[in-house]
Amino acid sequence: MSTKTTIKRISAVAALALALGGLSTVAANAALPGAAPDFTVTNYLSIGTPVLNSQTATQVAGPANSVTLTTTVPAPVAGTLTGIYFTITGGTTTTGTTSGTVAAAAGSFVNIATPAAGTITVTSYDIVNGAASATATGSVVITVVASIPGTVYASSTVLGAALTAPRTATTDAAFPLVASAASGTAIATFDLNELDANGIAMNSGSYKAVAISTSLGSLTTSGAGISATAVSYISGTPTGPLTFTLNANGQVGAATIAVSVNGVALKSYVVTFSGIAAKIVLTAINSVVAKGTTAAATTAHVTANTNAIEVQEFDAAGNVVALNNTTLS
Repeated sequence: MSTKTTIKRISAVAALALALGGLSTVAANAALPGAAPDFTVTNYLSIGTPVLNSQTATQVAGPANSVTLTTTVPAPVAGTLTGIYFTITGGTTTTGTTSGTVAAAAGSFVNIATPAAGTITVTSYDIVNGAASATATGSVVITVVASIPGTVYASSTVLGAALTAPRTATTDAAFPLVASAASGTAIATFDLNELDANGIAMNSGSYKAVAISTSLGSLTTSGAGISATAVSYISGTPTGPLTFTLNANGQVGAATIAVSVNGVALKSYVVTFSGIAAKIVLTAINSVVAKGTTAAATTAHVTANTNAIEVQEFDAAGNVVALNNTTLS
């Protein structure tokens, strides 16, 4: 595929995702002398904002792909600019050279080949009055990526949390959960993200199909191309990161929430829905409790500060009932 064809196929969304994803390298030395960059960059996937004489660009790797550097005819500090000398580190021109000279005339250019992923640095030196400057006067750093960011699916992540708390690795590790089976109660929320090999979110139109199910309770989701309300199974191809919620609907027992992406099982969660407490079980923790002391001279009771009995409620099916630490039903 030619570079020209590749560029025509790149959407503004892809370019923006790349810029936000941080794949363009940081501009080189911003203190280079000269009034303007020696080159303007064309024929690229994404470009960074020029910083004085330094620029960054990104291109997709390919045997026929390249980045074009066109002279800008900058005004030298003193004397007559007669050309620009350049050197290349980490790559070559499309003709296989690692250095050369281009005329100072407007429209003069050099093509830098981008056949493989990596970083290429082009350093330029003004030729003033026939002599090349001993100090670099411009630079372009080109990041060559294996594919357009956000277009080639590689993996997915899903994180859950009780209720609507922020979903993090910590809240995700808190599963399995115990929750009330009371209908209409939101129990847990989950974030599902699809990523490319560089950990960048997929572009809209590049997402893979998802399948989410729960054995008890119901699921809801909206946005990102998929909508569902009070269902046990969600499927479809999202257009962005997907958030879904598990809700209680009166069913009692252990619910398994299974998440698959692109036909591959990603992760499953367990949430136990408990009904109304049917029995209380008391378990002795310490049969002998140490003698306590009064909190004050006027205090009538004695506190030993030692747990003596564990209290747990169970519903009629034997499921543990989530307890309020201060109230027994």
